[in-house]
Amino acid sequence: MNDDRIPYEQLSQLTGGRDRPAAHAIDNAARGVNAAERTIREITGMIRVKLTEIEQRLDHGLSLNDLGELQHMPAGLDRAITLRQHHWQVLGALLTQTEITSLQPAAPPPAAPETTHTDTKIVIRDSHIYGDDLTVPEAIARLCAGGPVTVTLTGPAPPGGDPRGNPRPGYSIEVSPARTPEPARPRVTWAGDSRPAEDAACNADALMLASQLATWASLGSAALGHAAAIGTGHGRDAARRALATATPADCRDIIAGLDAGDPMIYDRYATPALSGQHGICYDTLDLAGDLGLNPADDRALTAAEDAYFTAAGEAFWAEAARIARDRAAQTAPAQEGSSR
Repeated sequence: MNDDRIPYEQLSQLTGGRDRPAAHAIDNAARGVNAAERTIREITGMIRVKLTEIEQRLDHGLSLNDLGELQHMPAGLDRAITLRQHHWQVLGALLTQTEITSLQPAAPPPAAPETTHTDTKIVIRDSHIYGDDLTVPEAIARLCAGGPVTVTLTGPAPPGGDPRGNPRPGYSIEVSPARTPEPARPRVTWAGDSRPAEDAACNADALMLASQLATWASLGSAALGHAAAIGTGHGRDAARRALATATPADCRDIIAGLDAGDPMIYDRYATPALSGQHGICYDTLDLAGDLGLNPADDRALTAAEDAYFTAAGEAFWAEAARIARDRAAQTAPAQEGSSR
């Protein structure tokens, strides 16, 4: 978490000794700088995550119906940047040059030449960490056919080595098909004894992908698993769009309803149902095309739709809960600060 540019203690020093109108103007401008910079960091972080997610979906052969949210983000970023500039101009008119200089951050230390989160990729491979690369649909089909897959992280490719990159030690997650006559959830196990602490975000994302593969494959067929994978992506994207303008009060209501198990909370938003909800232009024919199903095969298509609807609904509300809790947690400190 990034600290405020102008902390409360420093703000008190800037306003102390000044007349009330000037102190009030400095206080408002400083708080405006802090709020604008928090918003800028939040939106740039969301854009960075979205771009990474789009790249991963391309790598895994999944559809891209989530660009609407990304296209709206720059407008919010532009507003926050404009507000930040305005508040800094107000401070520049009220503070001395020495005081303005004291508000600038210290120069960051030079970055160490080491592998970072951006050097790391999550990949799915056939059988073991050196197997062939698989897309999500290919991995689901492999599991449904009785074969194992491995989710691992790769670092930069060494000179003369595997151009796909080196698997990172401690990050091998094996997903093995269940040995039962009926469809069942595959097993997810760590192949190594240790998991390094660095790249914790990638570690969590890799485990989540492995768990999702197991869930999708447990439906018993590659087509149903692929339908659920598509539904999961659409459900998550729809939640981000639906809650993009949710107020802190809205978020608190959502959290309260979910925590209380109130079934009425689920009537608040429609989840993706192949009918263009939340701007996701994807219908039954698109689903049939992605799964390679004959649109006239009602039985197979109905089963695929059911898998899509279930996964989309679960993913929507899981993401909605995450967004609501994060936004409520972020607004609480800001409200506390403004009440001082």
